Amino acid sequence: MKKQFFILFILLLTFSVSVFASSFTIETESMTLGGPYAGKISSPFTGIALYGNGDKGTSTNAFADGDGNYKINIIGASNKSNAAGVSLYVNNVKLKAFTFYGTGASTLEADIKITGLNQSSNTIVLLLETDNGSSDTFIDKITFTFQGAIVIKNPPVLPSQGAYNTGIYRNMLKEAGYTDTQINQKLENIWNQLFYGNSSSQAVYYPVGTDEAYILDTGNNDVRSEGMSYGMMICVQMNKQTEFNRLWKWAKTRMQHQSGARKGYFAWQMNTSGTMKDQNTASDGEEYFIMALMFASGRWGDGEGIYDYWKEANDILKNCMNKEYILHTSMNNLFNATEKQVVFTPYSQSALFTDPSYHLPAFYQLWSYWADTRRTFWRDMAEKSREMFPKFANAQTGLMPDYAEFGGAPRNEGGHGDFRFDAWRCAMNMAVDYAWFKPSENEVTLINRLHNFFASKGVDSYKNQYSLSGTELSGGDHSPGLVACNATGALASNQSVAWDFIDDFFNTGIPGGQYRYYDGMLYFMNYLHLSGNFRIYKPADILDIALDEQFNYTGDYLFLDNFENKSIGEEYYMRRTENSTANALVTADPVFLSNNSLHVLTGNYDEYLVMEFVLPEGRTLKNDYSQLEFDIYYTKKADDGNHNQDLKVDFDVIQGTPFFTTKTGDRANHGKWEHITVPLTSVTSGNTFKLYICIRTNKADFYIDNIKLKVNYSVPSMIENPETAKNNFFYSGNMLHFGNTPINNLSVFNLSGNLLVSKNNISSSLDISNLKSGVYIVRISANGQVNNMKIIK
Repeated sequence: MKKQFFILFILLLTFSVSVFASSFTIETESMTLGGPYAGKISSPFTGIALYGNGDKGTSTNAFADGDGNYKINIIGASNKSNAAGVSLYVNNVKLKAFTFYGTGASTLEADIKITGLNQSSNTIVLLLETDNGSSDTFIDKITFTFQGAIVIKNPPVLPSQGAYNTGIYRNMLKEAGYTDTQINQKLENIWNQLFYGNSSSQAVYYPVGTDEAYILDTGNNDVRSEGMSYGMMICVQMNKQTEFNRLWKWAKTRMQHQSGARKGYFAWQMNTSGTMKDQNTASDGEEYFIMALMFASGRWGDGEGIYDYWKEANDILKNCMNKEYILHTSMNNLFNATEKQVVFTPYSQSALFTDPSYHLPAFYQLWSYWADTRRTFWRDMAEKSREMFPKFANAQTGLMPDYAEFGGAPRNEGGHGDFRFDAWRCAMNMAVDYAWFKPSENEVTLINRLHNFFASKGVDSYKNQYSLSGTELSGGDHSPGLVACNATGALASNQSVAWDFIDDFFNTGIPGGQYRYYDGMLYFMNYLHLSGNFRIYKPADILDIALDEQFNYTGDYLFLDNFENKSIGEEYYMRRTENSTANALVTADPVFLSNNSLHVLTGNYDEYLVMEFVLPEGRTLKNDYSQLEFDIYYTKKADDGNHNQDLKVDFDVIQGTPFFTTKTGDRANHGKWEHITVPLTSVTSGNTFKLYICIRTNKADFYIDNIKLKVNYSVPSMIENPETAKNNFFYSGNMLHFGNTPINNLSVFNLSGNLLVSKNNISSSLDISNLKSGVYIVRISANGQVNNMKIIK
């Protein structure tokens, strides 16, 4: 009987060992200590204290189950309210960095895939390597629990169309195997911590008064346009309008320049008191402000004043392209019109190069559909950025530099020709562009190359700064912000390793401590991308046709602007000196008070009204128009402001000898409208052009109205009952279809005779989804014949 009991006891013991072999705990006081200061403690628990970089505890342990997925629980604390960190290494491979907050013991958890294990002897090290003198790290114990064998997942399946067309935003976290409960709970935790967590160690959002707030750069104790715009984007994606409006009011009323050459730009760096710390502009802040405001308009609708999100977004967008007209200043446009690239900073020499992480083709693509003006330019910007990504990227590693020349070469200025903190975001920008629009498989190639490089350095342990060729730069760690951006790269990956980057991100704690700002903002935005919660919200009041592409024919004239559809007080561009009082504002007609006109005042000599125009597609100023005409009203003045001065007109550039000059005449003839005709016999402008109008005096005071071009081609008249188009021309599903017939020209008019669309050399079909519902006349020229058809959309 005793023998049977003994055998049963042995069997039970064996069973017990086999069960508990799947989990083991290391009490840290039993570890071998190393480093200059490490010691044992008895409070707040029995364990070890790591006081300075290099302090560590080492243990040798068996992993009976070998390689696999392990849940790791580590109990520890900080000696202060500041963050205190420790890194876990197994067999000299860094697996995870943990961060504790507060003096009470807390348990941190992570799911980690561990490879390279043997069943009998493995070296486990808890190492302090992030000490900055602000706190000490206390560790009680660490537990490893085997979760199962490593399963090689199939590569992600890329969708056939982007989310813009399908309305489907992939939840990559769910595809990776995480549950809805896990995903949603973590999203809630991120919001609660970064916006409403402990103000000294967790939050980056700080309310001010009753209706303002700012995002704090906790590492530098200042406020940045980058963080404010990121915060607004996060709020609109989280449907948090109150917080969005608070941030926007602080940015609008405190950060935005209200006068001078910088008017309309945002200062990139502010004191928390609301005063400017650096008045220059960081281009990415402007880009995110624009996009966040557009999405806010789409998600919540527009309010009054500064909360008219749609107007504010378009105002910033237009402001980014009007700085070239300010003389004797170093200010520049935010986007280089020739290179079609965003500049690093729109000031002096900093406007002569770019930052690859500022290239946001997905945003530019939306602007090309939605913006009130320059839609063709924004489309070209998107295409140019997609063209530049392969030029920015190293051919072997896929790494991009912080700064780059417009041709793509790294700009080696202050070390920014390397892959550093700015460049982290390139993966996110490419992946989001691919997820929304799927414009080019180049983005998949580049993300795969980048993932392969970081995987070669250890998915759980790669550093945050490298030379473009892949040499690790000193001082780096496994930063949560970079981890987050690389994880979002999975949206444009077709490799199995993409899942490892997602797992690494999901198991990375929400950033806290002194340097939580940049990591935290990127962590939050990328979590939104990966969980399918970062979405496009289309504004309701988008113009069918951009303002600068609306063509109104009357008789033999193409009207360019008569100011009737403009608001009183709307400002037009002036080529002027920086501190000049010159302006051009829409106002009531001085004679016909119910009409609008443009009132122009100068403060110095040679200050020009500047207007930019787009002609119907295929038309050029040189070939298709015989003269420019406009009406002008010289205000009666006692001084010589308008008296017998030169009225000058130029196209595209200000010339030494104006294209056209005439005298303003005697003041006795002023106070009434006059008609000016400018022959276009030798103009060289193309499909787009700039018009400059000037009275050469520092006291000019005049009004402009009814700017038009006389056409020298046939303008089709409207047909009340247009003939039914032939069978191979038909309209269906927002598309005009033409079968196999090549179309020489297609024009779409509304019933008032306004030309809305003009396209040349079309084959098979044309998308007209941007037109509102209504009745239109379509004029089709093909094979020497003209057909008219009426469509109801």
